Amino acid sequence: MEQIMDPYKVKPGRDVGVDEDNYFLNWFWMHWLPAAGGKQFFNADHKLYKMHVQPIDGETKACISKESEAFGILVCQNCYKKWEAIIPEKHRNPDFEPPKYNKDDKTTHKYYSTLWTVATNGQKEGEGWGPEAYPRLSELIREVKKFRSADKKTGFQRLRACLAYVQSQNGIDVGASEPSKKKRKKQTVKVVYQAIAELSDDDWEEPESS
Repeated sequence: MEQIMDPYKVKPGRDVGVDEDNYFLNWFWMHWLPAAGGKQFFNADHKLYKMHVQPIDGETKACISKESEAFGILVCQNCYKKWEAIIPEKHRNPDFEPPKYNKDDKTTHKYYSTLWTVATNGQKEGEGWGPEAYPRLSELIREVKKFRSADKKTGFQRLRACLAYVQSQNGIDVGASEPSKKKRKKQTVKVVYQAIAELSDDDWEEPESS
């Protein structure tokens, strides 16, 4: 879980080099960000050629909104303990399924351990999330916004370094800005939890050439 938050804690403009074999960064960019923001908005046509803070075809907002990115972190924090119990079992046996929750059988509890949700809830929209989750989501949105704003001041130095690394690891020419020419459908970015988020994702500006 600490690694999920690491990218947001590095001071912009420093340590922009990326390790030659950074498995976590490749996973974060290629798999986690698309899952958090929606694969239709950050798919193979985007994630290998754009930073997720850039707009997609014909749009003015980021590929992945701050709200969606923050909500992805919230889900990871919420589910981390139960994933710690389930994933090792899945590695040992791909057919493993967690036993049904039994309040009287404590051996089943670890597979349902979450911070802000209850496994038996959530049958209606918004139901299942405890009230503490909402201020935490707001905190995470502020953290993501702070990181993006600070990196923007350096011309997105860190995110550009990350994209270059991901391109090099996936057989793409470093610096390539688009895949082979083909028509792509215009997409519209959805925002998660608009009611409690400060929406300002139209903060991308191409840095002036020197």
